[in-house]
Amino acid sequence: RNYIRYKLNGNATISAESNLSGTIGDISLGGLFVLTSSPPNKTWMNKHGEVSMTTTLAGSPLSIDLIAAVTFVTDKGVGLQFGEQTNESKIKLSRLIAELRTQQS
Repeated sequence: RNYIRYKLNGNATISAESNLSGTIGDISLGGLFVLTSSPPNKTWMNKHGEVSMTTTLAGSPLSIDLIAAVTFVTDKGVGLQFGEQTNESKIKLSRLIAELRTQQS
């Protein structure tokens, strides 16, 4: 793995082949794992789409919209790898990871 993963309480909606919502299992600068009650079928593999996630950062609500590709599907959820991001998304994601690193070290 290229990045350290951090546990995160939050929600995510993936818009690729259709919409899929779940809770965030973990996140890194490279991607995230979304736990779902009914994971998609394997046709989602390598689909590119948008991930809208909501969580809290230092007690304040935080929303980030990210571009990602589905890299694996399990019976528990989907793994996503982040693609090229807007500057705003990069800044928000970096702030979130820095806060998680401080909390979980």
